[in-house]
Parts: sequence; structure tokens; C-alpha cells
Amino acid sequence: MWISYSPDLRHWHDHQPLLKTRRGEVAFEHRKIGAGSSPHRTDAGWLLVYHTVDIDRVYRLALVLLDLDDPCKVLKRSHTPILQPEAPWELHGDVPNVVFTCGSVLRGNELWVYYGGADTVIGLAKGDISEFLSGG
Repeated sequence: MWISYSPDLRHWHDHQPLLKTRRGEVAFEHRKIGAGSSPHRTDAGWLLVYHTVDIDRVYRLALVLLDLDDPCKVLKRSHTPILQPEAPWELHGDVPNVVFTCGSVLRGNELWVYYGGADTVIGLAKGDISEFLSGG
């Protein structure tokens, strides 16, 4: 996953890697990772939902927290997925074993994640992120 900067959203500069897979360290990030919804500004930093792919091509969702002043600085990453395919409509469909973020909303400490299930349907998952933001 890369980061770059723009003064006008038309011209981009300073492209650089932001996150790499943690192959060998975190099994659910073995193959690849990628950005999800737009980041959310919190008191703790920029909160971003991202997707991961393991060795068996199962897609999951995770969180990363970036520094408010320097978003190239990673403050924290999920050690476990926040969402993974479990329901039949996430496991079976056009592309099986996939949950993929389509957007998110932060309401206080509750994160709402709109996501695709098996590239066939859209779902909504909600969860409290206060422990993640507080360092727990």
C-alpha cells in the first residue's frame, strides 16, 4: 500500500510505500494488502480500514492507525482481522471467501463498515474501536 500527496487532487507527488504485507509474521496478510475506505480523523490518529489476503486467497479486513501530522508514520496495526468471511453469503458467491470494504463511517467509537460479501452482496458490520484506539 502506497501513500502520495497532492495540492489539488490532480497532481500527485512523493509516492512512497506505506504498508507492506507481514508475510511470515501475520498469516492473514500473506499474499497482499490494500487500502479500503477513506481514513477517519480521530484524536489518536488517522484510522484506516484495509483489506488483506492470505495464502489461500481469503480476504479479510484489518485496521491501521497513522500519525495525524505525519501519515507515513504507522502507530498501530491489527494483529487479528476485524472482519473475515463466516456467513454463507460471504463464503459462497461470485468470488468465494471474500469480505472487502466498500466504505466506512465513524460514529463516536463505533465503526460502521460497508463491505462486499463474496463479490455478490453488500453487508454492514459495526464494532467498537475504543480499545484499538486506546492502545489495548
